[in-house]
Amino acid sequence: MNDFILTDSLFCKLVKSIPADKTINHIKVQGHGSSMSPFLKNNETLFIKPVKKKTEIKTGDIIAVTDKNEEKIIVHRVISQKKNICLLKGDNCKKKDGWFTKKQVLGIITQKKKQSGKIICFFRWESILIAFLSKTGFLNSILLPFGRLLKIKLQRF
Repeated sequence: MNDFILTDSLFCKLVKSIPADKTINHIKVQGHGSSMSPFLKNNETLFIKPVKKKTEIKTGDIIAVTDKNEEKIIVHRVISQKKNICLLKGDNCKKKDGWFTKKQVLGIITQKKKQSGKIICFFRWESILIAFLSKTGFLNSILLPFGRLLKIKLQRF
């Protein structure tokens, strides 16, 4: 199979070119990186639901945004919001990404397909809890390192 790979810039243009009256359920993309680990892992397939004017973005949602120059795509969690802007942070990152406008939002990640082929849907309560833990620093400084340590200890048995 021959893969056709889009640059971030071309992907942004493609998503933004979808007419407002067209209904597209999802765009599937392959995620790269570890900034959202362990919730999103490298090379998992992400299902992005393109945003429309009336789409409501909520704290806890994982969204795909573009930088101001539309050259880079970031897929991170909304940890706070005000009117038409969202504060983003990767679950496995110590620093926040900053504020992004709704115009920079390409879509909401609604589910993922693991490398095993299993499709996982995201639950609202889970997303809100993870956003809170990430925003307070508890997730990155305590829970994730403890989970890694526990995994290492369990592998020895």
